[in-house]
Amino acid sequence: MNKGRIVFMTIVLVCLVGVLVFSINSEKEKPDLQSDLKRVFLFSQSDVVEISRVINEKRLLLKKDGNKGWVITSPVADRADEQAVEDYVNSFAEMIEVRVVDNNPGDLSIYGLDNPIEVAMGLSDKQSFHLLLGDETPTHASSYAKIKDLPCVFLLGNYYRMKLLVNLDYFRRGN
Repeated sequence: MNKGRIVFMTIVLVCLVGVLVFSINSEKEKPDLQSDLKRVFLFSQSDVVEISRVINEKRLLLKKDGNKGWVITSPVADRADEQAVEDYVNSFAEMIEVRVVDNNPGDLSIYGLDNPIEVAMGLSDKQSFHLLLGDETPTHASSYAKIKDLPCVFLLGNYYRMKLLVNLDYFRRGN
């Protein structure tokens, strides 16, 4: 072998080792997006036995009724579409906080949380989770929200607002 060929093969080998080291390091440096996301509530969706939503004093109430499955009890009595209820509970359970806006707000009306929309999930162990939903942000990309009985106001993507504010017909069987 001549000297030029040895130098060339050495350079190729060094380049390959460099690419390998770079790719190993870049794998380690990738952020774990799942660990950066903060779920609003932590509960098992199968434990939900009651759903309540109040908008301007108008209440929508659904209950799990043993063998009958999910039923609408207010504002009318009717059987509920099981898949629609499951999707609704899933949307509530999977909500991700965008970011905290105010850790201890003095005036909730700034965020539209003085007369909020309230969505709650009641669990079989009598525990409940209450979300208060306020105004949309000026960009309409998210809404102000807070957990009932906690002071912190945070942003919630409007995807969740849309999913949580479905009308009564969404839950009715066959719709």
